Amino acid sequence: MSQKLEEIGLELRDLNAPRSRREEIKQERERSRAYLLELFNAQEIPTVSTIIRHVTASGMSRDISLVSVNDRGQIVNLAWHIDKVCTVGALKERNGSRVIRVNGAGMDMGFHIVYSLSSVLYGDGYKIKQEWI
Repeated sequence: MSQKLEEIGLELRDLNAPRSRREEIKQERERSRAYLLELFNAQEIPTVSTIIRHVTASGMSRDISLVSVNDRGQIVNLAWHIDKVCTVGALKERNGSRVIRVNGAGMDMGFHIVYSLSSVLYGDGYKIKQEWI
C-alpha cells in the first residue's frame, strides 16, 4: 500500500510524530519527565544543586542554573528539562549556560524551583534535596 502512495506522491505520516504544536509540547514534557525520573531514581538521595548566575540590580529577578550528577558521574544541566516539566520561570541563556530566570524576592528561589519540580514529579515537594553551590 505504501508503495502505491509513493507512486502518486503521498507519504505515510510517522504515527509517533506530533500532529500539532500542542502535541509536540506535550511529548517534550513527557520525555523530560521520563528523563528526570530516570535520573533521580538512579540516585540514592535525589539531589539538585543550584547556582546563582545573575541577580538584577533591583534584586527582583535572578538567573539560576540547576545541575545534578547522572549515573556515570557526569554533571548535567537540568534547566531545559525542568522548564519543560514545571512553570516556575523562563528558560534563558547566560554566558553559554542554560538557566531559569525567576522573579521575586524574600524567599529561597532555588528551593522554590526544586520544591516545585519535586511536587510535579513525585507529588511530594521534599522528595528531591536542594543544595547551593
